[in-house]
Amino acid sequence: MDFEEFMWACGDEVTIDIIKEHYHILLPFGQINKDIMKRFREYLLVGGMPQAVVEYVNSKDFGKVDFIKQNILNLYENDIEFQNEENPTYIKNILMHIPSELSKHDKHFVVSHIEGARKREYKEPIKWLSEANIVNIAERIDDPSAIFNLSTMDNSFKCYMADTGLLISLAYKNKDYLENELYKSILFDKLHVNEGMIIENAVCQALKANGHNLYYYKKNSKDTKKTIMEVDFLIRQNNKVCPVEVKSSNNYQISSLLKFKAMFNSQIKTLYVLHEGDLKKEDNIIYLPYYMAFCL
Repeated sequence: MDFEEFMWACGDEVTIDIIKEHYHILLPFGQINKDIMKRFREYLLVGGMPQAVVEYVNSKDFGKVDFIKQNILNLYENDIEFQNEENPTYIKNILMHIPSELSKHDKHFVVSHIEGARKREYKEPIKWLSEANIVNIAERIDDPSAIFNLSTMDNSFKCYMADTGLLISLAYKNKDYLENELYKSILFDKLHVNEGMIIENAVCQALKANGHNLYYYKKNSKDTKKTIMEVDFLIRQNNKVCPVEVKSSNNYQISSLLKFKAMFNSQIKTLYVLHEGDLKKEDNIIYLPYYMAFCL
């Protein structure tokens, strides 16, 4: 379930319509932004797996919800073990490394971080996970026009969990949920530990649910090979490109977004920043609260 469906399952049939109305006229939320954000943080913890949502609606017990999510992860492992298409060890290696790879600053999945792994051996297992709807893959491009083509020019990628609630449980697999720092942080509204990983995964999940193919932009220096510009997601709207940046801290910069606009202005429709704050439009950039990702 996406955030919209989660709210409906929780018996709230009003808030989503309010969010959509504010999106269409770009009207700030004011005080209710904090209230909706609190519900969104609940959604991050529970995720969108139907069994987990039903348990949360009935009990409001995050421990019971986490137990269900851990069981789902165990079922994933069993399915992986008994499938006969790809090497089960390779598939499980990828799955178990997702939290650590997403917790890095650049969030790129580096296959060589798996001990003894060779990239060519992991191409099909990654594809298997994607086709099984366990993960969402975002591909790197170096030209925005590539999102209109069938394939990309670069084989670098980011690997997200298809369900953000499962990502949180996977990060602390086989531990009691009370040991889970992410649960504590979100419950007490102090989400700082690996916040970028969780929020960006949730945005990715929302974009995928809306039918977007997943791409990100990255440009390296020819001399130093270091990253000089990166945009989290690129989506299509009316045959134009919309760059989407996800900012998980209060003090953030949008220098990459502005550089991207300067380089590819004729191809761009709208620039979006998803952040903790309220909805606003400033310098032709639309700033949206995280929970509005489902509107894009």
